[in-house]
Amino acid sequence: MERMERLLNILIHLCVCVLIMALPLKADVDCTNINSPDGHNYDLSWFIAQGPIGPVKGVKPPQSYHYKFTICGTGFVCGKMVCGNGNSGACQSWASVPFQDHTDEACDGVVNPVYSVVGLNEGKGVNITYGPGDEYSGVPRSTKVYMVCTTDDYPVYVYDDTMTDDLRYYIYVYSKLACGKKISDCTNIKSPDGYTYDLTWFRDQEVCGPLKGTQSPYINSYKFAICGTGFVCGTGACSSGNAGACQSWASPPFSPNHTNEICTGTITPQSIEGLKGGKGVTFVYSNGDTFSGKNITTTVNMVCTEEYWEYFTFNDDLSNNLQYAIYVYSKHACGTKPNDCTAITSTDGYTYDLTWFINKGVYGPTKGISPPYTFSYKFAICGSGFVCGKYACGNGNAGSCQSWANPPFSDHSLEACNGAIHPIQATGLTQGRGVTLVYPNGDSYSGVNRMTTVNLVCIQEDWENYIYNDTMNDELKFFIYVYSKEACGSKTGNIILD
Repeated sequence: MERMERLLNILIHLCVCVLIMALPLKADVDCTNINSPDGHNYDLSWFIAQGPIGPVKGVKPPQSYHYKFTICGTGFVCGKMVCGNGNSGACQSWASVPFQDHTDEACDGVVNPVYSVVGLNEGKGVNITYGPGDEYSGVPRSTKVYMVCTTDDYPVYVYDDTMTDDLRYYIYVYSKLACGKKISDCTNIKSPDGYTYDLTWFRDQEVCGPLKGTQSPYINSYKFAICGTGFVCGTGACSSGNAGACQSWASPPFSPNHTNEICTGTITPQSIEGLKGGKGVTFVYSNGDTFSGKNITTTVNMVCTEEYWEYFTFNDDLSNNLQYAIYVYSKHACGTKPNDCTAITSTDGYTYDLTWFINKGVYGPTKGISPPYTFSYKFAICGSGFVCGKYACGNGNAGSCQSWANPPFSDHSLEACNGAIHPIQATGLTQGRGVTLVYPNGDSYSGVNRMTTVNLVCIQEDWENYIYNDTMNDELKFFIYVYSKEACGSKTGNIILD
C-alpha cells in the first residue's frame, strides 16, 4: 500500500512538472516601455494591438514565400513545432505546388522569450530579435525586426528573405510610431513659450512625506518622489522601486503604524508639461496599482511661488475615479526664460543680436594654442548645436567639442564635449563691446565637468578671427575668443567702442 502511495505521489509530481514546463514563457521585456541608453522611451502598443501583420511578400524573387509576423504581443499559431503554441513572432508560408494556396508553414522566430530588444539612441527606433524558430537542415530560423523612426503617418513593412545559410530573416518597419520620446530627467523641462524648468532640488529630496490626505478623517497618509528613481511601495506596479506616489493606511483604523501600502502612480514613463510664463510644471504618474479593476494615477502640480519654503498638499478626494492630485508650492518650481541670443541686453541699454552667428552653424575644426596642438575643436554659438561625444553633448546640443587622435597624428576620432549650449548664460557687455557666453556641464574628466566661455569681441573689420585657448588648468575651463563686427551691440543705431 505504501509503495502504491509513493508511486502515486511521484506520478502527481511529474504531471505538475510537465504542466509547468508547458506553460508559455513570460516575455522578457515590456514593449510598451523600452528605454534607450541616452534616455529615449519607446511604446510599441500600436503594433502590439495590430496582432498578426501580413501576409507580406519577401523581396527574394520570384516572391514565392509569404510572411506574417507580430511585433511583441502574444503571437499566433504557425507551423507544428516551436510555434505551435501560439507565440510565433514571424511565420513563413509557401505552396507545395507553385502558385497554389500557401498551406505549408515554418516559424521564423518566436516572441516569447524575446531574446533581444534594444532601444536606439536619439529616438531612431527599436531592434527586436526573435528566435529560435523551426529548423531547416539542422539550423534554427531567426528573425530580426528593425523598427525605423520616420515622419510618415502610416507604417511600411519590408520583409527581406534573401537569407544566407544561417537562416536569418529581416523585417524593416518604417513608421512614426517607431519613434522614441526623450524621457525628461527633470533638469531641462521646456514650456511651449520657451521657459525652462530645473527640478533638481526636488529630485535630490528623494522622498517627500508622509503627508495626510485632505479626505476626513485622514486615515490615509502619502509619500511621493518628484522625478528621481523613486522608492519601493506595495507589491504591485511600484514594487521595483519606481513609485511616484504611495498611499499607506493602518489596519485596524487609527492604529499608529501604517503597514498597508498601495502605489498611486509610477514615475516611468513620465508625462511632463512645462507651463507657460514660468508658472510651474505638471506631470502625471500613471499605471499605479489597481483597485476595483482600475489603475490609480497621480497628477503632480508644481506651482511657482516666491516663498522660500515648500508646501505640499495631497488631494485624495477621489470620487471613485482613482485619480489623485499633489500640489507643490515652491520657488524651486519656477521656470526661467532662456536667452535665444537674438535680444541680449547690457546694463547700459545696448542690444546684441547674434542671429548671424546662429546661422553660421558649426565652426571648426580649430587648433588650440596649447602645444603640440594635438587637440582640435569645433563649436557653435547659440543655435541647436551638434553631436559630440556620447554623454552630455550626445543629443546634439554641444556648444564646444574637443577631439584628439589615438595614436597621435592619426585621425581625430575621439571626442569630448567641453560645454553644452543649454542652458545658456549670456551677458551683454557695456558700451556695445561684445557678449560673453558660458557653456557649462560638459563631459567630465577625473570627476570634473568641462566648461567653455565664449567671448564675442566687437571689432570694426569685416573679417572674423577665432582663438581657442586650451591652456586649461585643473578646473577644465576652456576659452574661445571670436573677433567680429557682428559681435557689436547697438543703441539707437550707434556703436560705441573704447
